[in-house]
Amino acid sequence: MKYIIIIFLLFLFLASCDTKDITYPQKSNLKLFINEIMADNQTTVPDENNEFDDWVELLNNDDHTINLKGFLLKNNTKIYKVNSNLEIAPGEYLIFWCDGDSSDNHTNFELSAVSDKIVLFDDENKIIDKLEFTDLETDVSFGRIPDGGEELGFLYPTPGTENPNPNAYYIVINEFMASNNVTVFDPDFNNAGDWIEFYNPTDTFADISGWFLTDDPAVPDKWKIPGATAVEAKGYLLVWCDQMDGQPDSVKTALHTNFTLQKHGEFIQLSRNDGIIEDSLTYDEQTTDISYGRLPDGSDNWQILENPTPGFANQ
Repeated sequence: MKYIIIIFLLFLFLASCDTKDITYPQKSNLKLFINEIMADNQTTVPDENNEFDDWVELLNNDDHTINLKGFLLKNNTKIYKVNSNLEIAPGEYLIFWCDGDSSDNHTNFELSAVSDKIVLFDDENKIIDKLEFTDLETDVSFGRIPDGGEELGFLYPTPGTENPNPNAYYIVINEFMASNNVTVFDPDFNNAGDWIEFYNPTDTFADISGWFLTDDPAVPDKWKIPGATAVEAKGYLLVWCDQMDGQPDSVKTALHTNFTLQKHGEFIQLSRNDGIIEDSLTYDEQTTDISYGRLPDGSDNWQILENPTPGFANQ
C-alpha cells in the first residue's frame, strides 16, 4: 500500500508541473549562417599552418558587423567558445578550422564525415543557426544553396567565397568523339579512349558534383559525376568514356566513366542530381578520330569537326 501511495504522490507532483517552467534555447535574430562545412579536407585548402583541416564557414547576412566574442560553436562532442574579438562584416565570410587546437578561429573539436551536427550560439546562448550532415566524401563540402538559403546540398568547396548557385548556370554537351584512335590520350592510363566535352557558356562557376551521365535513356544515373567537380565560367571539362571508373582514385587525375561510346551511333544524356535533364542528344554513325560538336561553342548548330578540340573552343 505504501508503494501505491508513493507512486500516486509522484503522479500528482508531475501533473502539477507547469510546462511554462520548461525552458528551451531561444532563437537569435542575427542573420548569421553556418553556410558551408568541410568534414574531410585532404587537398582543397590549407590553413595558415599549411595543414588541411576540417572547417566551418560562417556568413554574415545582416546589415551590421558582428563581434563573435562569447559566441559558441558546438558539434556532437564538444563546445568551442570564441574568446577573442573576431568580427565579421556584412556580406563577409569567416572560416573556423576544426582541428582540435582551440585557438583563434581554431576549434577544440574535429568534424566527423560520417555524421555530425554544428550549432552556433550567440553570447546569450541563443541559437543562431545549425546544420546537420552525414556521409560526406573526401574534399566535398556541404552547405546552403545559394548563400544563406534554406536548401542544402553537396558542393564543390568554396571556403570564404560564394557558394555555387545551380539556378545561375547551365552546362551543354559541346563536343564528343565516339571512336578515338590517335587524336588524344588520357593523362592517367595513356589510352585513346572515347570522350565527351562539357562547356559552361555562363559567367558563373558551375558545380556539377553528383550529376549523372549516361548512354542509356533507361538508366539515367548510369555514371555519377564525382564530388568536387566543377566547370569554370566559359570553361570546358573533358570526361573519358573508357570504362576506367573502377580504377583507384589514387591513379586517376581525370574523370573516367563506366561506359564507352558506340561508333555506330547511340544516345548521350547529362542530368542534374535531382533528375532534371540538362542536355541530351542522339547521334548517328561516327568516323574514327573525327569529333562531332557545337559550332560555335554552346550553339544549337552541330557539325562534324575534322580538327577535334577536346578541352578547347570548337573550330
